Amino acid sequence: MAARAATQQASFASGMLDRDLAARQDVNAYYAGGLEIRNMHGLPLGGQTMRQGFGFVAEISDAVADGVLGVLLREFEFSSEQKYLLVFTHRAIRVFRNGELQTEVASPFNGRDLAELRMTQSLDTLILTHPDYQYRKLVRRGAHDRWSLDTVEITNPPSHEFGRYFPGFFVTPAATTGASVDLMSDEDWFLAGDIGATIKGNGGVATVTAVVSAKQAKINISTAFQDTTPIAGWSFDMSSASQKAEEVWSDRRGWPASVYFFEGRLYFGGSQSRPQTEWGSVTNDFFNFEEKSATDGEPLDDSAVEFSMDGDRVSKIQQQYALDDFFLFTSGGVFVGRESPVTPKNFYFQRHTEVPAAAVRPQEMDGSVVFVSDSFLDEDGIHHHQTVQELVPAGSDEGGLTIYQAQDLALLAGSLMREPVDMAARRGGFGNSAHHLFVVNSDGTMAVLNTRKSQSVTGWTLWDTEGEMLRVAVVGRSTYLLVKRTIGGAERYFIERLKLGHDLDCSLSKSTQIATDMWSGFDHLEGHTVRVLGPGGSDLGPQTVTNGAIRTPYEVTSVEVGLPFQWAVETMPIEAQLTDGTLIGNAHRIVRATVRFSDTRGPVTVNGRTIVFTEFGETALDSPPPSFTGLRTLRFLGWRGGQFRRDSGATVRITGNSAARATILSVTSEIAA
Repeated sequence: MAARAATQQASFASGMLDRDLAARQDVNAYYAGGLEIRNMHGLPLGGQTMRQGFGFVAEISDAVADGVLGVLLREFEFSSEQKYLLVFTHRAIRVFRNGELQTEVASPFNGRDLAELRMTQSLDTLILTHPDYQYRKLVRRGAHDRWSLDTVEITNPPSHEFGRYFPGFFVTPAATTGASVDLMSDEDWFLAGDIGATIKGNGGVATVTAVVSAKQAKINISTAFQDTTPIAGWSFDMSSASQKAEEVWSDRRGWPASVYFFEGRLYFGGSQSRPQTEWGSVTNDFFNFEEKSATDGEPLDDSAVEFSMDGDRVSKIQQQYALDDFFLFTSGGVFVGRESPVTPKNFYFQRHTEVPAAAVRPQEMDGSVVFVSDSFLDEDGIHHHQTVQELVPAGSDEGGLTIYQAQDLALLAGSLMREPVDMAARRGGFGNSAHHLFVVNSDGTMAVLNTRKSQSVTGWTLWDTEGEMLRVAVVGRSTYLLVKRTIGGAERYFIERLKLGHDLDCSLSKSTQIATDMWSGFDHLEGHTVRVLGPGGSDLGPQTVTNGAIRTPYEVTSVEVGLPFQWAVETMPIEAQLTDGTLIGNAHRIVRATVRFSDTRGPVTVNGRTIVFTEFGETALDSPPPSFTGLRTLRFLGWRGGQFRRDSGATVRITGNSAARATILSVTSEIAA
C-alpha cells in the first residue's frame, strides 16, 4: 500500500519564491510561497487574487525620438482634489487629471535627457533639475489647464575655486615667442581675473597681459613654446594670485543633478564639477543660498549650508529622500543626515551602507525607505545584481542617533529583479489595507510587492501583459503605466491605469441604456483581435476591431473591450516526511488537491483539470457566471494529474484567463510515494 501524507499550502502570503528555494523546506516562507505567482497580487490577510486590468488612458505618439525611448511618468499632488499625472516626453510635458488630458507645456528636455531629470514639489510648484540645464520650475497657475515652465532665479548662489583644469579642450598660442601674442581657447575659459596669471605647457612659459574675451587672451612669452600646436587642457598649468571663485552652477561647470525639499530648505545635490556635494538654501527662502553670518562672523542657523562627501571612493549623488532622517543615495552608498533641524554647524552626512544606489528614485514603503541598488562586485569578487533594498534601523550610535543598514527586500525572490528601470509605491486603502510596491523591469515585466508588516504579510508576484511595461507612477490611489504594444503590426505606446472593475488590459468600458450589438470607440486597438466582456463579466468571446468598432454576438447594455492576460498560481514542490522516509529525491505524486476559492467565476484549470463553477457547462442561459466561494477537491489518477516534474517535483498549479476572475486562498494536497 502506498504511503500517504497531507500537506497544506496555507496562504501564499510569502508570494513568489526563487526556484532555488525548492531545496529549502527549512525556510518558513517555503510553505506559504509559490513556485510561480503571475498576474496576481497578495491580499492583506493572505491568499492571491487576480490583478485588475489596465484601462486605456491615452496614446503617446512621440514616445520615441531619435531612436530613443523618452517618456517619464511623475505624480503632482497639490490636494485631495488636485492630483495630476505628468507625462514628460521629447520637448513636452502633458498634464492629465482623472485620465483626461488638461494641457501640454513646451519643455527644453529632449528624450535622452529624461533619464537624468529629477524633481521635487512644494505646494503648486515642481522644481526640476538636470546636470546639463539650468534649474526650472513647473507651476500650476490656479486651474487644471493652466501651467507654466520657467527658469528659476537663484540669489547668492554658492561659489567655489575650481582651479583651471578642463580636460577636453585646447588653447593655442599664435606664436612660439613674443609679446602680446594671441592665445585662443576652443571653450569659454578665460576670466577677467586671469591677468597676471602664468601659463606653463608645451615646453614654454607665458604671462597673461590682457583678457579679450572668454576665448581669447594676450600673453607675453618668457620661455619659448616648442611649437604652436594646440595644448590640451589636461597638459598645462595655469595659476593666478588674483584668481577668484566662480559660481558653482553654470553651463560651464554643470547644474545640480538632484533636488529635494526638506524641513524648510531646498536642497541641490551634485553637479558635473562637484558630484559629491550637497547644498541647502536659506531656511524658508528656497531660492536664496546666502551664507549669512552674525557680526562676530559666526554663521547664522538659517544660513545656507554645504557639505561634500569626500572619501576614498566617488560618491556621486543619484537621488535624495527624507522621512524622519535625510538620505542621500549615491554611487558609493547611502549617506544619512545626522541632525535636525539643520544648521551650518551640524550639516553633515555619514555613510551607513556601502551598497551603491541606482538612479531609480527611492520610495517610502510601509514606514521605510526603499531604493534600487546598482550592480557591483564586492571585495571577494562576488557579483551583486540589482535589487530592491530597504533601509532599516540597526541600533543607535553613542549619541543616540539611528544607524541604518540595507536589507534585500527580494532576498527570496531575486529572480524577479531583472535590471529595474522604474519604481513606485501605493499605500493601502480601506478596501485593501496592504501596501504595494511596483518595480518595472528592463524586460517589460513588473515585480509587485504586497506588504503589511503589522500583519506579517510580505510577498512578491510577477506581472506581465501583451507587450512591455516600461514606466510606472502612482497618483493618489491610481497606478499608471507606460506600456509598449504591437497593434496592427506597429509598435505603439499607451498610458494605462490599473483600474478597479476592469479584467482586460488596454481596455475601455462602455454602456448604454438600450441594448445593442454594435460598439465603437476602440480606435486605439484597430485591426487587433480583442476579448469582449459583457454585463457581470460574462465572456462574449474574441472580436477583431474594424473601423474602431466591434460587434457582440447578441445585444447587451455594457461591454469591456481589451486584451486578455493569463494568471497562474503554483505551489512550491510538495514535500513531506513519511513514516518510511522523506519524499525528496523520490518519485511521488499528488493524489488529491483541495483548493479554497473566494469570489471566483471560472473556469479555472488545476493540474490540467478544468473546474467549471456552473451547473450547465461553462455558460447557463446567457447569464453571467456566478462567482464561487468555497472548497473544490480534485482527485488525480496516475502521474499526469499528479504534476510530478523532474525539475521541481510534485506541485499544484492553478491557471486561468483574465476573463475569469479568481481568488486563491489556500491549497491542501495529499501525496503518495
